[in-house]
Amino acid sequence: ILVGEAVKKEVVEWIKVIVIALVLAFAITRFIVPTIVKGESMYPTLVERDYLIVNRIAYKVGEPKYKDIIVFKTDLT
Repeated sequence: ILVGEAVKKEVVEWIKVIVIALVLAFAITRFIVPTIVKGESMYPTLVERDYLIVNRIAYKVGEPKYKDIIVFKTDLT
């Protein structure tokens, strides 16, 4: 009986870890977007293939400020 309880506790712990990981993954992919710079329009601040992490909710709580980098979604390639 003690072995069964230990297995049950272990399974519950694994389920907790998996659920927490899924919630974190959802939150990160929903609110933070990685992107790569294409083109040289922001040179010398940003150069081709620089990696950016974009905060999707920053301007829902405030306005852009001087020197903020704004990323636009586009279908251009």
